[in-house]
Amino acid sequence: MVVDWQKKLVMILSSERDVIVRYLTKLSFLKNDRETDYKVYISVQNELVAAYNQLRNREFTRLYPEENMSYVEADKKYSDPRTDKSVKEKLKEKISVIKLMFPMKLSEAEPNKTS
Repeated sequence: MVVDWQKKLVMILSSERDVIVRYLTKLSFLKNDRETDYKVYISVQNELVAAYNQLRNREFTRLYPEENMSYVEADKKYSDPRTDKSVKEKLKEKISVIKLMFPMKLSEAEPNKTS
């Protein structure tokens, strides 16, 4: 059963991503209850990853406008085995800079036990 606060949390995370994004540069700590609905848990986790990607995209396009792509697109291109080695070398440094600025550190705590 999805609890009301869980639905509200997902809505808040979705609508207020810009506010939440400011706190993600340190460590994001995700703790759930054993009765937490799996869909809600995944939704919250997806929102955290989306917030990181939003930050990374913003900084990538600000620092490297000549690339004409977002961080996510650059990362996909870098990971694609068909991408030329010289392009990968150029992207690797830029991707590394963004990852250093916004390291994605998500931690899952042991779920709370319920009675």
